[in-house]
This record gives sequence, C-alpha cells and structure tokens, in this order.
Amino acid sequence: GGGPLREGGCWADMPGGFAEEFVQCRELSPEITIFWKVLGNELLLGLNALAPTQAFESASPYVGIGFTEAGGMKGGDLLVVGYVESLSKSLPDGTATIATQTIGDFMVLDTFTKEFAAPLADEQQDATLLGVDVSSLKGRWLVALRRPLQTCDPDDLAVDPRLPTPVSWSVGVWPFGHGRNRGVSHVCFGCTLDAGPIALCGAAAADADVGADAEVLVLTLAMPNVTLSEAETDFQCVPMRVADGSRRHIIAFEGFNEASVPGMLHHMVVYHCSSPPDWLLASGDGGFEPFECWSMPPGCDSLEYAWAPGVQKWELPGDVGVVLQPGGVYVMQMHYTNRDGVAGATDSSGVRLTTTKQLRARDAWMLMLGSRALWLPPREGVLNASPAACSSKCTGRLPAPLRVLTTALHMHEIGKSMTLRHFRNGTELSPLGVRSAYDYNFQAFGMNPPEAVVMPGDTLVTSCSYDTTTREQVTTYGDRTQDEMCFAFVMVHEITAQEAAALGVPPPPDGAPWAPSITGHEQFGRTPATRFKLCTSMWVPQSLWLTAKLLGIVTEESPTADICVNLNDATQAFRPNSASAAVALM
Repeated sequence: GGGPLREGGCWADMPGGFAEEFVQCRELSPEITIFWKVLGNELLLGLNALAPTQAFESASPYVGIGFTEAGGMKGGDLLVVGYVESLSKSLPDGTATIATQTIGDFMVLDTFTKEFAAPLADEQQDATLLGVDVSSLKGRWLVALRRPLQTCDPDDLAVDPRLPTPVSWSVGVWPFGHGRNRGVSHVCFGCTLDAGPIALCGAAAADADVGADAEVLVLTLAMPNVTLSEAETDFQCVPMRVADGSRRHIIAFEGFNEASVPGMLHHMVVYHCSSPPDWLLASGDGGFEPFECWSMPPGCDSLEYAWAPGVQKWELPGDVGVVLQPGGVYVMQMHYTNRDGVAGATDSSGVRLTTTKQLRARDAWMLMLGSRALWLPPREGVLNASPAACSSKCTGRLPAPLRVLTTALHMHEIGKSMTLRHFRNGTELSPLGVRSAYDYNFQAFGMNPPEAVVMPGDTLVTSCSYDTTTREQVTTYGDRTQDEMCFAFVMVHEITAQEAAALGVPPPPDGAPWAPSITGHEQFGRTPATRFKLCTSMWVPQSLWLTAKLLGIVTEESPTADICVNLNDATQAFRPNSASAAVALM
C-alpha cells in the first residue's frame, strides 16, 4: 500500500517493461536513479545511470550499486554491472560465470571491499542480472537485477528492509575507477507512504506527530567563527542556556562541519549540565563565549549527542523525544586536530536541535559503553583489545527494559573492527552494532530493529580491534587523534514488559526487581538513579592499585573496575556491591 515514492519525478526515468516490476524509486543524484521492490527475501533493484563515456584499451564501462556498514567504501558490498569480457577477469581463479550472472554481453559481479582498494569478487556470487538496456535512453544505462536480502555469505551485508540502509553507487571504468562519479544515500527498502515500517525510516517518522500547532523550534548551538589554535590538539567549549518555559522534546539532531580547514574537526559532543558551576553561568552575561576545555565543566555530566565524521542528520521515531530542559544549560565540546600547525583556521561548526512542545510518549537518552583500558604495542599488526563488559549487575539496576534505537561505534585512526555484543542468560543474541571494516571518516549512527531490547540482567560487551602496523610507540587510551578509544554510543528509551514480550523478548524471571512501567507525560522528567548513562571499564592507576585491591574493586584476574553512572550525576559512580569504593577512585 501507499504507492511509489516518486521523488523529483524519478518514475519517468525507467521506461518500458522495467518500470512495471518496481513499486518505489528515488533519485540518488543526477547520475543515478534507483528503483526497488521487496519480494519475500528478494530485493529487486532497477538502475537508471549515466553511462561512462570514457574507456581505454584495458578497461570498460560499469555501473555499481551496493550497501555499506556506515556509508564509506570500507566494508562495502557492491554489485557491479558491465561487460562480460571485462568483469569476468575479476572472478576468482578457476571460477566461471554462471547463467544468472549474464545476459548477452553484460554481466553482474558480486564484490566486496575491506580496505581502500578495488573491490574483490565474492567466491559466492549471489546477484542475478534480469535485464540491461543501453539504447532506450541515449547516454544512460537501464539495469534490472535481484539479490537476496540475507545471503548468509560472509562477504555480503544483510539488508533489513525495515531500516534505512546506506546505499553506495558509482559509475566508471573497470578495473575499478570512478573518479568523482560516486555517492552514498540512505534508503529504506521496506518503507511505504502509509503506516508501518515507515516509523523506523527517518524523516517521515520524525514528522509523524508534529503538526502545525506543535510549535517546532530549531535551536542552533555553534562555535562563533572561533580562531583555532596552532597546537596539534585543542579542545574548545561553548555553552548554551535554554529559555525558561514549557518542557520540550528534541526530535532531530543535525551536526554540521564548517571548519575552514578540512579534517581539523575530530568530533563534537553535547552535554547537559545538571548543576553548572557559577562561573559558567556568569559567562553568559554578555553572550556565551567559547573557552578552552580539556574536560567538561563540573556538573556537566549527561551526554546528549555525539558527532564524528560521517554522522548524518537523524530523527527520532514519532513517539520518542530527548528531553530539553527549560532553563537548562548545555555545553558543546569541540575536539580539533591541527597536525600541520595551520595558522588562522576558523570554525563555525555545531549542531541543530529540532524541538517541539508537543511532548512525545517516551523519553530517550544516550548510553555510553566501552573501555578506557587500552594498551596497544607497536608494529604488531591486528590486535584485539580486552573486551569491556557492562555487567548483568549493572543492567540489573534498570527499572525497565530498554529499546535500542541507534548505535554509533567510535574508535580513532588505527581502529580495525568493532562490535557491541549482547548476551542474555548465557546466550549470545544479535549484536547491537557491528563495523567489520571500521572507517574513522564514516561513523554514522546505525538504526536498530524493533526487537533490539536490553533487559535488566543482560550483559553488553564492547569489543575493539586495532592495526598497530604503522605505530612506532605504544598506543593508549586518550582524546588525541593519535590515541585510541573504544566506545559505543547507544540511544535508548524504556518500554514495558508487555511491549518487550510483543517484540519476542521472553518475560522476566520471577522476582525481577523492576516494575513494568513506562515514562509518560505524567512522569516527565523522572530520573531514577538506576537509569544509568555510562557503563564502562575503568583502568585503575597504579598509585591506587593496592587500595583498589583491598576494597575489592579489582583483582589479579580483573585489573579493571566496572563502573556504572546514573542519569542524574556522573559523580555518583558505582561498582556493583562496592559503591563508595568506586566513587573514591573517580
């Protein structure tokens, strides 16, 4: 139902019998329009692409469409359509083309990428070529093909039609060369114009319950064209105070990068200050000014938003919002990297917060998982860091199940792969986030399916691997780009036990310590200490090791301390059964 998504008249771009097979379409760029239809476990794809006009003796034209983990080339799953004579040479040795791959002189090649290099042909070819027309529209190729949504091929990415999928495309000559004729967009293959899966699919979901009377207001928190330091690493903060008045919900976030020198903005984070220091409030008498901040000001401890290269605008589902406190103080911290010592660089980057007074049924917040316990020796190739567990004792303090909306995985330059694993009662469930080929420049928030639910008592494990081949010294945890991190940022909201059961989550065991309640308007602003925002492993300094061991925070077998931090006050950290001891070490 609902009919095709005919953005910009794209439907007229697929003439003849091709158009009858598809129900939705979207122009990704002037170079390419995509058409699609989901049939069970099959995804039918149609392409209207600008034909490459330049080829040379050892190369021939191709059109490529595929899927990526976060929008970058690394970790890509690309379907390439071109001439048999050229593409067949890329098949693994001893592998012949199969009938479903070819039509006349044309073929489709199922490929993958793990690095910044030409795609490699899969050993298992899962795409079927349905048709190619290079004559109906002068200068353009019309292509129809098919691929399973889930192939069970380790070189392919599964496509969940309920969620926005990063779709990459390229047009060029083979062996692989595309110049600037490439791009990436997000497409939700199962979305229609009516209710249903569209609630998970971006803009339409965010607009679902925002009417003309919702008093939508966009707030911009940005650096005021600040001149950047010539130092290699610099941190600058700028505060914002929300006007007094009615409570609002943030329903969309959009970070923007306006640094005058590309690559200088490493990341930005926005924190809410539950108890801001007097000096921070005083700085607003004549307008808030940026200030140097290697750490957040005291009392600014509630993470609300994080941006890094590759993170795009995203909207919350129609019944979910992030609380914007009236009269609240927020601080945005910017991390800059200036390795070349450029003088006179400026920045006006920031984040736009789309807000509404029409409060939604559920409060969402950001949960931070990971580890600071990193020690990576140089020239060792690929290394697996010690996994960081958010233990069942920590999640057991949750007042209700958590629906996981989005997951962003964050490492730095030598990050290789990262996974947020999910365990329940000793059984591993589907991961909440995966980057099998991590790319620092593409750190988009990944949408999670409805059944991604964390129950009280579950265990979450953050696993990171790194490639230290190019490093000459030990790499440890730190804020600098040349240091490393291993953090997952997860946007969550509470659901009831009944809602969890409807999503296929088994009921809680008898005697579970939490009630099947939900945060609604009548409870707006409820912030119990058990709703934690940080669950991480803390590397105890050597100077505190003996004290920590005597207090039972660490052992010879477990030299790191598991720390849970509640929503109200990040200074109230606790290790299960050792609350006061953990606070003493913070």
